[in-house]
Amino acid sequence: MAIQYKKINRHIKIAVVSLLSLGLLGTFSSIQTQVQISTPLDRAFNPLHAKAATSSSTYASTANADLKIATASNKFDSFDAKWAYTATDLGATYAPTATTLRVWAPTATSVKVISYGKSGNNATAPQVTTYTMARGTVANTSDLTKNTIGVWSVTIPGDQNGLVYTYQLTFGNGTVSDYSGNYGTVSSTSTTMTTQDPYSIATVSGGLRSVVVSPSSVTPSGFAVKQGEEATWRQASSTQAVIDEIHVKNFTNSSTSGVNPNYKGKFLGVGETGTINPNTGMLTGLSYEKELGVNYLQILPMYDFASISDTGLATAAFPSVYNWGYDPLNYNVPEGAYATSVTNPNTRLNEMKTMIQAIHNQGMGVIMDVVYNHVYDQSTSSFERTQPGYYFRKSSTTGCGNDTATNHLMFRQFILNSIKYYTLNYGVDGFRFDIMASFDKDTINAVRSMLNTIDPHILTYGEGWYMGTDLPYDQQVDVSKAIHTPGVGYFNNGERDTIQNFVAGDKNSLGLILSAIRGSGDGLMQYGTPAQAVNYVECHDGQTISDLEWLYNPYDLQETHVARSELASAINILAEGTTVMQNGQEFNMSRYVNVSGNPALSTIQQAKIESNNYTGLKSMADAQIELARNPYNGVVTLNNTKYFVGDESSNTNWDLASTYAEQVDFLKQLIQFKNDNPSFWPDDYSQIYNGTLIQPLRYDSGVVAYIMDNGVNKYLVIINASGGSLNFTANDTYYGNNLAGKSIMLSSDHSLASGTSLSNAWNLANYSLALIQLQ
Repeated sequence: MAIQYKKINRHIKIAVVSLLSLGLLGTFSSIQTQVQISTPLDRAFNPLHAKAATSSSTYASTANADLKIATASNKFDSFDAKWAYTATDLGATYAPTATTLRVWAPTATSVKVISYGKSGNNATAPQVTTYTMARGTVANTSDLTKNTIGVWSVTIPGDQNGLVYTYQLTFGNGTVSDYSGNYGTVSSTSTTMTTQDPYSIATVSGGLRSVVVSPSSVTPSGFAVKQGEEATWRQASSTQAVIDEIHVKNFTNSSTSGVNPNYKGKFLGVGETGTINPNTGMLTGLSYEKELGVNYLQILPMYDFASISDTGLATAAFPSVYNWGYDPLNYNVPEGAYATSVTNPNTRLNEMKTMIQAIHNQGMGVIMDVVYNHVYDQSTSSFERTQPGYYFRKSSTTGCGNDTATNHLMFRQFILNSIKYYTLNYGVDGFRFDIMASFDKDTINAVRSMLNTIDPHILTYGEGWYMGTDLPYDQQVDVSKAIHTPGVGYFNNGERDTIQNFVAGDKNSLGLILSAIRGSGDGLMQYGTPAQAVNYVECHDGQTISDLEWLYNPYDLQETHVARSELASAINILAEGTTVMQNGQEFNMSRYVNVSGNPALSTIQQAKIESNNYTGLKSMADAQIELARNPYNGVVTLNNTKYFVGDESSNTNWDLASTYAEQVDFLKQLIQFKNDNPSFWPDDYSQIYNGTLIQPLRYDSGVVAYIMDNGVNKYLVIINASGGSLNFTANDTYYGNNLAGKSIMLSSDHSLASGTSLSNAWNLANYSLALIQLQ
């Protein structure tokens, strides 16, 4: 016999005697959901439990009928209004005296918690006990935070820090989808599923069992979350943001990184400062980023993803040790492969927080790349297993195999809770949404509104390519409808393509270049404010700007090639809007690799492959070109053999920062110029187009020139892609602007050093930019 005391309120303590023959449990029917029996009981023997089971069965049957109606019509508003629960306490609510577990599963007929004890990282530890969860009985459609009829909960007394658990859910016949995507075929018998908690914040290795953690056990020394004015690294407007995209492993894994060998490919490696390239003696990593002048790091997915082993080692199931991470398994859990150990479930949480704190200490913010639009596998996801047929759309239009239903209230609520969790518990400073066009407008606007209440300077932006979703037109989110999602940015593919083509020699893009410089708001794209224009010329998707320009111009001299790439980055930095770069862009990183001992492709070979001219090329060439386009998992196939070259293709080669030191130095100075002059980057098109702030002078014959004038300082910018040098005489006048006594402030033409006097004759080289201060 076990006696346990549970405080129900300030005045009553109930002694629960786990001896069914006494027949006393029915006395406490009004508090059944607040009492936890310390040993498993068979509820079928007790009248109270039989009554509860019948009630739950009725709820499940009704919910299932409602879900079928919603699915058939593809309209879930009525279902959500009746069954949704929008409080923020789903998952584990920890206290030293007890932990409450809650899961939303309205169509389930019964739910149990399987406890594996405090088994640490043992993903195969045997079951220790089970706890039967009780369904809520409060139906409150006017306040869904109190609407518990779809919520199952149990309170486990005592300090449960470290408890490993899963949910076991049983569903009646005709409930569970066949996962074909259309939910047209359902099970004919009852089905029982076991799954981790969708709201897990910690898991064992492998991610299929959840772990309860106490806040004190996942708060590393020196870590502090700050918001508002205390978060001094956040920019007043995203138009002042200069963002560098990095991948945890790529950033730290190279032999040139100088990172502690124990921290290579890890969160702690990203957070390490003072690292030196052993080959060049130059700064690398986080200290390099600070010196470069960027003010945010956008980090590719760092939640728990399913496509590699979280041990970081190759296994039979996961032969590749590299992936971008766009395969979500547990959204609210850091990736184990990026931790120094997965033996302790807390390690990855502590080390991700330590990394974020280190970045903040260097005066930079952290933007988290989040992938709420799909999961790794729908059929085995914790969402599908806790509430079949609800969390995913009937058909997928994104090419990811499944599309989450962001327009269904409970997945919208999950997204809101998840983003709030990372903001308040990790201090994340912004969110980059993968395939944001699969979201509905109400969800994106709800995210923005919620973050505004915490800190309006937290950034939100994403991919706005039209995806053809089945959402109503007025709910679709894509760049053509940006005005309907204020405060949310969209990647500016119009600016990207225009700059790439311009520096490749396309003189027909001059007008578009001027539009891009002025924030793409006059027809190139359709933004409501300049901040919505997220400008970039390369990112992890597709070729680097250096690889691309070699493909466009394979016969370039090296110096011409470098000038093209440097000019592309320079225009991107000066363009009105939010600036995004990719780590290594400023020193011409390439993704072309040597596969299986074959010599690397020449630039001419690369161009031939792009034009489908395979004459005289080895069969491995097409694999290399595909890798350069899309190295998401670093796998190429040659003669039916797979080669795992993710690290080789994507690791940052810090030697190149020395090779292209002049280019790096110029772009660093240009970033500093942007940081020092925020008045030139307003979040208001009227200030840009009123003819004062930016005054176009010329855009013809491959030359673009304009004035930047904020009423205090005045600058002339000349961009030359004419095909030859621009020649200026001594004390020249340029479109009414007297250059006598003026000097070069910055130029990508490295023969024009800063301070070069324009009182003498001078030339601006082809594919170069000059910045001249007029007053």
